[in-house]
Amino acid sequence: MKWLEFAKAHKEIWGMLSLGPQGGDMPPYVCAERDNEPLLVVISPQIDKHMALDSAVICRRGLCCDAITMVTDGYHLLPNEDESQESFEKRHREIRKKYGLLQNAFLDGCKDVGEALTVMRCEAEGHIVVANTYYVREDKKIKWTEEIFLDDQEKGAEIGGFIPDALRHVMKEKPIWDDRMLRIQADRAGLDIDSMDLEKRLYHTGRTVRQALHMKNYILMEAIRWNPNEGYGELIRKTKEMYDKLEGLYDFEHMRTQEAFWRHWRVSEN
Repeated sequence: MKWLEFAKAHKEIWGMLSLGPQGGDMPPYVCAERDNEPLLVVISPQIDKHMALDSAVICRRGLCCDAITMVTDGYHLLPNEDESQESFEKRHREIRKKYGLLQNAFLDGCKDVGEALTVMRCEAEGHIVVANTYYVREDKKIKWTEEIFLDDQEKGAEIGGFIPDALRHVMKEKPIWDDRMLRIQADRAGLDIDSMDLEKRLYHTGRTVRQALHMKNYILMEAIRWNPNEGYGELIRKTKEMYDKLEGLYDFEHMRTQEAFWRHWRVSEN
């Protein structure tokens, strides 16, 4: 699945730093693509799925991306072999009733709950594929245990819930240059949007997207500077090289450390 290996390597790096008040949980992020090429990776400044979805809207409208992948780090009910959907949902309800949050169950030692990285990709027409990759922590290292893949185009597969429904809604958003108020302002400024080709439109909106995300404290990894022909393995290798420069940074106070870490991912305009 696209972005899966990148997301796993990203998690391994995050795990080595062991940052965060929640034991090193990784903030959610979105990966924007157009024409099957990476454009931008936007990391939320804190562990907040709503913030990640907000950045997805900005990427969709400003970059006209035709696919968005959202990566989240969290707690999931572990599936039992040959378990029916009805039985799975019953166990889920019972655990939620007892503990409230799956995280509480995990921290209490409940063997039915584990940690997993979820990689969810939504295309423009609403097609969604999901990979849930379970893991355990061994000191500062991540050990991957089991992977479950879902595709809503497969027979009998239904992918629903807050995040899938939200991503489908995001992909229905129109590009910002179709916004009526923007066109009114452009007309007043003497700009003819319709005379601009796609590349010129994206040049202007892309700059605005980056500025808007920076102002909201999102961290940007501009994959547009990475040659897609190199493959994801090369991107992962470069990422790990960046990590090698971070020795000693995690002695700082938490938020300053997080900012210092992600600053190594950012590629400036200059």
